[in-house]
Amino acid sequence: MRTARAVLAALAVAAIAAPAGADERKFTYSYQAKTLPKGGLEFEQWATLRTGKEDGDFMRIDFREEIEYGITDRLTTAFYLNLEYLNVDGVTGLEDETEFELEGVSSEWKYRLTDATSPVGLLLYGEVGLGEHEQELETKFVASADAGKWTFAYNLILEMEREEEEEPSGETEWEKESEIAHSFGVSYGLGAGVNIGLEGLARQLMEGTFSETESHAYFVGPNVHVATKGWWATLTFLKQVDIKENSGLELEDLEKYEVRLIFGIHF
Repeated sequence: MRTARAVLAALAVAAIAAPAGADERKFTYSYQAKTLPKGGLEFEQWATLRTGKEDGDFMRIDFREEIEYGITDRLTTAFYLNLEYLNVDGVTGLEDETEFELEGVSSEWKYRLTDATSPVGLLLYGEVGLGEHEQELETKFVASADAGKWTFAYNLILEMEREEEEEPSGETEWEKESEIAHSFGVSYGLGAGVNIGLEGLARQLMEGTFSETESHAYFVGPNVHVATKGWWATLTFLKQVDIKENSGLELEDLEKYEVRLIFGIHF
């Protein structure tokens, strides 16, 4: 837990010190219906900490380095470099290990369906991820709205993944998994470029291609968004909560806590 606290402190400091840009995000788990202007270029740095199992010491940090470009005022594309730090010690069902490695690359596409002046923004999102032993396809339907100092966002997320696993016989086999998720966000502007908010995430983990539900998990927690003329940063803390018939937490595939920081520089 000392290590986890140190990482949390580092993420909080980075949120204050990081540079950022004009196409700011007020949430880290929900997209808003925004695209860059034609020719616009932005860099975003992501860091997501996941920790907390039934026993032992577990910490995973996912890093994403993103370059985003506006092809038109409605269509934006991005390229991600995905890295992972993992430390496991004494967790039942997992092998003890410490590693830092490149997980793969991703290509993102966003198309805004509504005008920038529309009261409710609508956007379609698609992302393809490629790694040495896994591939992933993620789609989102995004809705967001601004009402005075308030900002609201909702995302419907569909995700499909296949991962190459080695069988006892020495042969490899592709295992398919999928997920349906709903993310929500509400943010309130305090002034001087500072927003505080709340985010929620409901995840339905499934076997195969949306064939059978394995488990449900629910997360909720606060966030803070800071923006100046030159930079922006958003930090969210989520805790897994038991809200479905006292079924307990999903700690086999997920964790108790997630902390995500995103900051961006607009060129």
